[in-house]
Amino acid sequence: MAKSLGTLTLDLIAKVGSFTGPLDRASQEAKKRNAEIAKSFSNLAKGVGVAIGSIPAVLTAMVVSSSNAAKEISNQAALAGLGTTEFQKYAAGARTVGVEQDKLTDILKDTNDKLGDFANTGGGALLDFFTNIAPKVGLTADSFKKLNSKEALALYVTSLEKANVSQQEMTFYMEAIASDSTALVPLLRNGGKAFDELGQAAMDAGVVMDETTIAAAKQFGIELSGLGQYISSAQTILAAEFLPVLAQFTKDMNTSAKEAGGLKGVVGDLGDKIVEVSAFVANAGDGVIR
Repeated sequence: MAKSLGTLTLDLIAKVGSFTGPLDRASQEAKKRNAEIAKSFSNLAKGVGVAIGSIPAVLTAMVVSSSNAAKEISNQAALAGLGTTEFQKYAAGARTVGVEQDKLTDILKDTNDKLGDFANTGGGALLDFFTNIAPKVGLTADSFKKLNSKEALALYVTSLEKANVSQQEMTFYMEAIASDSTALVPLLRNGGKAFDELGQAAMDAGVVMDETTIAAAKQFGIELSGLGQYISSAQTILAAEFLPVLAQFTKDMNTSAKEAGGLKGVVGDLGDKIVEVSAFVANAGDGVIR
């Protein structure tokens, strides 16, 4: 006897139900496992991403730091009247007696300044030295003319030693040529021999930037500064373009709110519309799923 359409339908539903039940359970289990795997990969990716992402930041910091250091070295070497390589070598030596790079710059700059002052005026802070010490060791102002600041300071100390001055007199004459220069006396004895040896050791250790590197770092700093100016200019241009539009948009919003009876009424009406639409979508979605 042929089964009715209703009976066939019920049989089909029963068969489908018995087939899809295990599939649904398997699907749920698969989703759960997939979610766990996805989470694990996500965490791994984040970890790797942070590690890899930090590399450009570290490199950028190193390059910017080197650029700033190169700029500072170049500026200070110019003030000290030395080449960048010479200045770095002497700075390395000065650190061994507690004199930092900026202080060394001041000392060497003052040395040139005081010697130049006496050479041009015949007076100044070094008048006592050229009156009481220089004649004893056969020196004149011309003896210092062709020397750089470090060489001149070394000759100055050697002359004081040859004149057999006391420790108190040594301090007096050193402070006359440059404040805090007394700390450098151990390096300046014997024509600055210790200064030269320590500087060469720094050079051999590779801690002295060569002139090519300094030039490249300085150029990088110039280009970076220019880029910053372009970015600031772009921000200004964008603001000039968008602010009038945003101002008009804000004005239109205010006008619309007033015409609608205030913001409260507009927001309330908007909220009702969102609830209605959400309910419709939920119902429709549920119907489609079924």
